Amino acid sequence: MISSCIRANVPQTVWRHFWAHRGLFFAVVWVLQTFQYVSFAHAQQSIFDREKQKWMDRDGKLLDFLDKSAWNYFAVFAKGEEEARYDVIQKGINDLLNDESWHSGNYAGALMGVQVYYCFGDKLRATEKQKLGNSLQDLITDQYYFGNTLANTGINTMTVRYVLSQHDPAKQVKYNVPDNLYGPPNFTYEGRTYTRGRTYSSYELARDYLYYWFEVLLEGGYLQGELFSEHYGIHFVNSLVTLTDSRMVKDPEMRRRAKLVTDFFQLEHVVNTNDYHMAGPLGRSYMQLHLDGTRHLLYWDCYWGKMYPTHYGHPDGPYILQYRITPVMEDIGRYDDEPADYWHLVKSSVQGERNIFIAKDYTLGSNPNDGNWLLEIHSNDPGPFPQARPGMLFRLWMNEYDDDLNPAACTGECYSQMGMHAHQYKNALLVNVGNTRLYEALYTNQWDRVEGDSRKSWRFSQEGKVAVAIRQTAASSALEVARIGIDYGSFEEFKNAVLTRAKLDGPVFVTSKGDRIEARYNTASSRTETYVNGQRYWQGSTPRLEVTTNRGEKVVEWKNRVMTVRKHGRVGIYDFNRWTYSETDDGTIIDRDPPRVPAGFKIGQ
Repeated sequence: MISSCIRANVPQTVWRHFWAHRGLFFAVVWVLQTFQYVSFAHAQQSIFDREKQKWMDRDGKLLDFLDKSAWNYFAVFAKGEEEARYDVIQKGINDLLNDESWHSGNYAGALMGVQVYYCFGDKLRATEKQKLGNSLQDLITDQYYFGNTLANTGINTMTVRYVLSQHDPAKQVKYNVPDNLYGPPNFTYEGRTYTRGRTYSSYELARDYLYYWFEVLLEGGYLQGELFSEHYGIHFVNSLVTLTDSRMVKDPEMRRRAKLVTDFFQLEHVVNTNDYHMAGPLGRSYMQLHLDGTRHLLYWDCYWGKMYPTHYGHPDGPYILQYRITPVMEDIGRYDDEPADYWHLVKSSVQGERNIFIAKDYTLGSNPNDGNWLLEIHSNDPGPFPQARPGMLFRLWMNEYDDDLNPAACTGECYSQMGMHAHQYKNALLVNVGNTRLYEALYTNQWDRVEGDSRKSWRFSQEGKVAVAIRQTAASSALEVARIGIDYGSFEEFKNAVLTRAKLDGPVFVTSKGDRIEARYNTASSRTETYVNGQRYWQGSTPRLEVTTNRGEKVVEWKNRVMTVRKHGRVGIYDFNRWTYSETDDGTIIDRDPPRVPAGFKIGQ
């Protein structure tokens, strides 16, 4: 709730911070001449007031996001316009019930029905409410509600079953449909085992599946590749936010755990995100989205007032339900308050392992030790769409596959494979395979400049402040990214540094900065491992999630199922052993806005 996220701070602490960072003369003059003014101004412009206004502004933006379709009945409910626009609601309910995918876990139809019925049922007229309620109740004992449920969307099915069956826990259901080979798995939770084809309490099955799913998510296992998909993540987050909502879930323990898991799920994506896209290797990546520029945006963008997202599945749940992200997570997701040279490095044991370098203008990410990879750069091309996609992406990868951007060469669903055999160190990457194909998904965007031939020497390209050097040989390939004005003073300076200092020799790439990236085959593990400057880069077990900034700060730490998140003095601690969350200030920074000079006051008076 909004009120729980607003934080007031102690004025005396603010003054201690102020005195520690201002010259003595200015501080004395300030106090002597403006004590009464500052006391009044602080009362009127307190941190409490500013934080409250931020959250109110953000919730206003959520409603704006909803109002993109004349027939979006969730927007009608959210804005309290059901009396004037009930025809929209009526059509929406009828369309929902007539949708043949109602009993399919591949789609969010039943989840939408649950959200409408329990959150806005008092705004429905008797006819629609009764029809919707009857259709939902049928699902509790309906074995065929599992009929098309796939492992990556089973969370939809189980969330709906849980919400409905908690009101009648005695009802039974046979778990899964026998011919659904890809459906939810056999599983065990706290000693209770559930086997496909057997009959159980519908409520207990759904409850234990959800708790089991939470545990698997936290441990970084099952279907993590689907979690980092631009298309299917909405299934997970929309189900999770439903489970946090007191209008739909009676059990406070389920709501509490779901809230923490929702925070974790979204935080993990936020730290792997730079503005409008997820970084590094993705789950299933549909080729067509690279070709036409309709890459799906992210479901948490609304929290930062960005573009309206479009998704496979139902996108409105995160915006209309009670769930809100925590202040520290909101702060972590903002880059506009960071300097131009900011970057952070993400290490996580998800989707194999993830090694993601996120700067303000680009991201380079990979599965370390011979894994997949992807480079993404923000477009600086001016609009209008469709001549250009300002703010969207240039995507670049290299692999040995033909036709990775050729839909005519495949049938059915066409995917892009992304890069291969990556050995990455921050902004540079060795591709340990020869004769690679270079793929660039630009849609209608164009590089600002391109010079050279990567198969003969180095090829250089530039988009805005980002420059890229690429070399492809018969034995291996290499890529290095630089920020103009930060890493190098100019595009020419970057070119000269690469041409004179960078070297690619088979499984070894020496960057323009002199870092030596090497691919070494380990016969004991049968793996090709990454070495940087002679040392194994990726050693031992990977933390579930760890994020380190260019200043050496640990934004996210994970140890023994306790996750600590920090940003600008805020500290949040998630204890997934006890299922608790606490947020405090560490005392280093309290007021995040600098003190304002009083009106009419000038330094030197």
